[in-house]
Amino acid sequence: MADFYGPRLDAYIAVSATQYRPEFSVVPFSVEAKDIRVEIGLPLWDTHRGVDGSLDVEIGKIGDISVEGSYRFYAEPKPDHQETLTLHLEVSLGREWYR
Repeated sequence: MADFYGPRLDAYIAVSATQYRPEFSVVPFSVEAKDIRVEIGLPLWDTHRGVDGSLDVEIGKIGDISVEGSYRFYAEPKPDHQETLTLHLEVSLGREWYR
């Protein structure tokens, strides 16, 4: 399992509540994170754990991540109703990467 850590995370989610039970709803969202560290969790028996016995090992750094998208869902399930997730992902790589 990978975990992402950083000093700053901005998120925006808009849930429309102006109409009662519309046929479908679209929820736009965006997430921005700066100076992200990537760590993986290792089981107790793994010999690649950190020298200090830590179960989390930093495997790299990512400069900035920006995710924008939307999720469209329907109020009732029907054969012609297809939920849709739209994503746009931008990554600015950091300068340091580890093995």
